[in-house]
Amino acid sequence: MKMKKKSLQAQPPALMKDVLLDAAAAEFNQNGYFNTSVDSITKRAGVSHGAFYLYFKNKQNILAYLIDRIAETLSSIVRDKNDDAGFLNPEDYPAFERDIRLIVSVMLESSGLFKTFVQGMVQNKETFDLFAGISSDIGNIFSARIKQKQIKGVDSRIDALIFSQIMSILFFLSIFIFSLGIIRCDPDVLARHISIILYSVLNYDEKLTKVRKKKSENRKAALLTKKKLLDVAKEEFSQHGYFDTKILDIAQKAGYSRGTFYQHFNDKDDLIQAIMLDMFYQNRDQTSVIDLMVSSLDATSLDELIRISSIVINLFDKYSSFNWTLLQGAFYSEKLGGFYGQMFIQFSKPIQVKIKELQDDGACQELDSLIAAEIIITTISYSIFMFFGGFIHCSREILAENLGIFLHSLLNYMNTQEK
Repeated sequence: MKMKKKSLQAQPPALMKDVLLDAAAAEFNQNGYFNTSVDSITKRAGVSHGAFYLYFKNKQNILAYLIDRIAETLSSIVRDKNDDAGFLNPEDYPAFERDIRLIVSVMLESSGLFKTFVQGMVQNKETFDLFAGISSDIGNIFSARIKQKQIKGVDSRIDALIFSQIMSILFFLSIFIFSLGIIRCDPDVLARHISIILYSVLNYDEKLTKVRKKKSENRKAALLTKKKLLDVAKEEFSQHGYFDTKILDIAQKAGYSRGTFYQHFNDKDDLIQAIMLDMFYQNRDQTSVIDLMVSSLDATSLDELIRISSIVINLFDKYSSFNWTLLQGAFYSEKLGGFYGQMFIQFSKPIQVKIKELQDDGACQELDSLIAAEIIITTISYSIFMFFGGFIHCSREILAENLGIFLHSLLNYMNTQEK
């Protein structure tokens, strides 16, 4: 007489739990957080709801188990490597990038599940709280490296804990934005950009700032010259019209030579276009923060970067309820996701401009300025998002200061070469 094959319902508890976990992983990877349910998991596993609830409370609970698997893999890497004093060594870029690539590869192997986790984090506070545990191992290493630098005289105002949390957010959320398709590049390119940015933050050098400070002052002088030419040109065109306005008259009334004029504009048509663009952006209130960052941001001034960070924090707070709704919609609706992506690119452009200035100075030639800017904007926006969500515990002033120092450190190093 043939023995009957055991049904899944009759399987040993350990096997049943694994079957449910595998089914949940497949569902989350295929359908994301919002479209996965206990019902879809049990159907895929071929078990009853009752069997599911023997092991898990809800879909958030089974997702937490799956995330624990990833966390344990990362923790084992950190534990094994942490015995090596060279792990994430801020003095050795090739070794630093190698270690970052290893961790990024582990994360990308589970990118679908990780994307689901962040979607759930926006929807569910319990899932949100898991982020602290996942990022703590990496954050602790960053914190230790920051303290090592402080012993050597790096800015004492840095709060090692908060700064390391910002760096952890950069690491994990950049991979998330990549998994959504907002950052579009090869995984190796992503890993390299993350490596360069983190390495740059850990290797800020005040000597480099002084050199760039001088170049920044020259740029400011050029902007003032251009603005004066534009102001005079507006008056001249108003009084004399297009045909009777002369380039020489504009230059002389502004106090400059014809040669100085041609350093900034090619001809009258070029000048008129610049005036129109200037007027257009002045009248677009919704872009005032972006304009502020593009036109007046001095990357060598820590106080200014802290001030800008404070403005952005207050802006997030003013529209915090809407930001939350937009994030939820962006993760659920393809249409809103596309809108969010376009917003993301627009807010990345000011930072991209600053990175291009660094590249003009000969730094960070291997970076794609847009990808690097998107990673930085991800870090800033989600650090503030995590602050209002309760992950980062500090005052607004301390967060603004640490974000400012973070940007200052990054934008005044941004290179992997020996100096």
